[in-house]
Amino acid sequence: YEFAGWSPKTSEVSGDITYTATFTPVLRSYSVTFGEGVTVLVDGEPIISGQEIEYGKTLTISYTESEGYHKTSFKVNGQEQTSPYQHEVTSAVTIEYSEEINVYTVTLPSVTGYSIESDTTSVNHGSDFKFKVVLSGGYTESQITVKANDETLVLGDDGYYTISNVTQSKTVTIE
Repeated sequence: YEFAGWSPKTSEVSGDITYTATFTPVLRSYSVTFGEGVTVLVDGEPIISGQEIEYGKTLTISYTESEGYHKTSFKVNGQEQTSPYQHEVTSAVTIEYSEEINVYTVTLPSVTGYSIESDTTSVNHGSDFKFKVVLSGGYTESQITVKANDETLVLGDDGYYTISNVTQSKTVTIE
């Protein structure tokens, strides 16, 4: 509320008089800011980041993880929350959401007769994983079958086997 004046209007006082302060309501609103992956609803309707929302309104705040990513943080005004989260607007609202790409493990076998060369055993979601099978003396490439989670892999022209578009952990077997 904002002070609007006195009732009755003040004048020179010559005796007992009662004055009443009058106030007019002032609608306060506050900015709600958020980034990608976050949805904010007011009265069931989505808002856009930076929109001014009236004091006392309740926000329903949620996030959606991107495919192949997982949440690392979801904060409302600096406090970690769970989704969906209800928040009453009493001041400016800042919503932070962050996520990281999923990383999967490729389990490589260790068997007599060959070794496997790879720079790593982890791979980001959607990426390719390459490795090379190095045969010991007395073995030939035609004698082995290389699989990843029971899917047969083909030796590439570059001498490497490739597991394409990895979206889960994989186990390589050589038969």
